[in-house]
Amino acid sequence: MPPKSKYSKEQLVDVAFAIACKEGFDSITIRKVAEQLGSSIAPIYVNFKDVGELKHEIVLKAISLTKEIIAEQNSGDPFLDVGIGSVIFAKKYPLLYEELVFKSNDVYKEQLETNEYVFNRLKQNSELMQFDDDKLRLLLIKMQALQAGLSLMARKEQYSNILSDELIFKILDDTGRDVIDGMIKRNQGGLI
Repeated sequence: MPPKSKYSKEQLVDVAFAIACKEGFDSITIRKVAEQLGSSIAPIYVNFKDVGELKHEIVLKAISLTKEIIAEQNSGDPFLDVGIGSVIFAKKYPLLYEELVFKSNDVYKEQLETNEYVFNRLKQNSELMQFDDDKLRLLLIKMQALQAGLSLMARKEQYSNILSDELIFKILDDTGRDVIDGMIKRNQGGLI
């Protein structure tokens, strides 16, 4: 009897991540990961008690990748960096982005960690320090709505000729500036 193949937890997550990116979360099964590896299911169960635990690790990997992409942005404006990073992630991993953002499932609770990461990045912006946490979270929701819409549009073929990366980044910057300026004006007038 040949020895069982050994795979690291990271290798297994990478294979499952690739399946999620290509076919979606619902397509991830222990058996499918094993088939991709040319293995039995035994090495997978050595590292994960069930498919839910494996999916959890995929979400953590997506969060890590999102943070890396955001950290690579250097516009000087954390708000813009977050928007650009989110759009880049959506274009690079369209199906995974759609499922993480738009599907409601317990496996996606870790998204709250990403929101806190983004929120803390925004608090670094000296211009936004005038807002208390509630107002800053409202601003974040407004910007996430813009970013989510642009991310969905950017991955649609009918917009690919119109929405270049440069135009997407300009829309994020211009509209973000408009939203921030409006909130600052309302804040100074005591309207929010």
